[in-house]
Amino acid sequence: AVGTAYEEEAERKRWIEEIPLDREGSFWINFPGDYPLFRRVPVHHLIKEGGVDNPEFQKLFEGKIVVVGQTATGGGDFRPTPFSPAFPGVGIQASALHTLLTREYLRRFGGVVTLLILLVSALLVGFLTWRNSPPVGFVAVSILTVFYLVWNFTVFNRLGWILPVFPVLVVIVGTYILTLLLQFIQIRFEGELLAREISLAARIQENFLPQQGPRIEGLDVSFQCRFARTVGGDLYDWVLLGERRLGVCVGDVSGKGVPAALYMARAISEWRSLAKDFTSPAALMGALNHRLMTTA
Repeated sequence: AVGTAYEEEAERKRWIEEIPLDREGSFWINFPGDYPLFRRVPVHHLIKEGGVDNPEFQKLFEGKIVVVGQTATGGGDFRPTPFSPAFPGVGIQASALHTLLTREYLRRFGGVVTLLILLVSALLVGFLTWRNSPPVGFVAVSILTVFYLVWNFTVFNRLGWILPVFPVLVVIVGTYILTLLLQFIQIRFEGELLAREISLAARIQENFLPQQGPRIEGLDVSFQCRFARTVGGDLYDWVLLGERRLGVCVGDVSGKGVPAALYMARAISEWRSLAKDFTSPAALMGALNHRLMTTA
C-alpha cells in the first residue's frame, strides 16, 4: 500500500511537471468545443428530482468532476473564446479541466524557435526571389507561403504546437519586397554600366568612319551616318586612287547593335587594306567578300 501511494504521488508530480506553463504560470486551454459539448444538469432539475439522493444522479455524478456555475444568457460570468464572444465561465473551467485530464496541451514556443523560423523564412524567400525572374520568384514565394500556412495548421491540429503566423507573413512579404528592390538596384547599376560601355563603343565606331570628306578640286562631297541604335552596322569610307579617281564604299552589315558594329569595323579595315590594289569595283568586292568569308 505504501508503494502504491508513493507511485501515485510520483505520477501526480509528473502530471504537474508536464503542464506547459509560461513565465506567468499560465497554460493555454485546448477547448474541445463549445460548452454544450459538456453534459449539463440545470439546478432546478436537480432539486426537483430529489438532488444527489436520486439514483440516476448518483450514477451520473459517480467518478466525475462536477463544475458548478451559471450558463444563463445575460449573466456576468462570460468571456470571449474562439467559439463564442460570450462563453460562460463554467465552460472555460470545464475546458481547462479537460485539457489537464487529457494532457492534450497547446504548446507555444519561445523566442528562439520564433527567431529561427523567421530567419529560415527570410533566407528561403531571399534565395527564391534573387535566383529567379520576378514572375517565377513571385510564384515560388507564394507556394512557400501556402506551404507554411498548411504546415502550421497541420502541426497545430496534430501536435498542438502554436507557431507564429503573422510575424512570418510580415517577414516573407518584407524580404520579398526588399529583394526585389535590391534586384532593381543591381539591374539599374548594370544598365548604367552597359550604357557607358555602349556609349564608348559608339565613339570608337565613329572614329572608324571618315571625319572629313575628300578634297577634290571642283567636287564637294560630304558624309553623315546616323545609327538606328547607339551602334550599328552601317558603314561608309572613301579612298583616293590616284589623279581624278576616288573610291567610295557604302554598306550595311546585317543586324543591329554591338555584333553588327564589330563586324562593320572589320569590314572597313579589310576594305582599306584592299582598296588600292584593285581598279575594278567588282574585283574589289569579290576580294573583300572572299576575305570576310575566309576569316569569319
